[in-house]
Amino acid sequence: KGVRTMRRRVSALVLALCTAFTIHAAAYAITPYADSTTKCDPLLCVSGNTASCRLVVEAEDDSASITATITLLKSDGEGGFTVLKRWGGLSGAGTLRFVDSYTSSRITSGATYRMEYAVRVDGTNGIDNISDYVEGNQ
Repeated sequence: KGVRTMRRRVSALVLALCTAFTIHAAAYAITPYADSTTKCDPLLCVSGNTASCRLVVEAEDDSASITATITLLKSDGEGGFTVLKRWGGLSGAGTLRFVDSYTSSRITSGATYRMEYAVRVDGTNGIDNISDYVEGNQ
């Protein structure tokens, strides 16, 4: 239990420091097709051997069903990417908030990292499928 609590505290601290002090990928405005999503805000922050990922999706409709899959990838240096971690089965009603980090010796300086996300929002105004990514460097 103590290790899990410490890991959560360290993850939260790393995310806070990344947000404040390191290069992070900015979120771009996304215009959904059915106007059922008011906000889709991704963030990828890489520091040391930890990549911190965040995604917040807010729908106009408080009862809208939101599902998402998030994938963390590392550039192979030749134009391709290798999957480091995948979070699937994420869901929320009206709002989906995801924050997690991945710590590994596979996270190294000088590499490009990508957080891809695929989101489906099913609300009274229609269905939006949003697939995009943000990139970050260490």
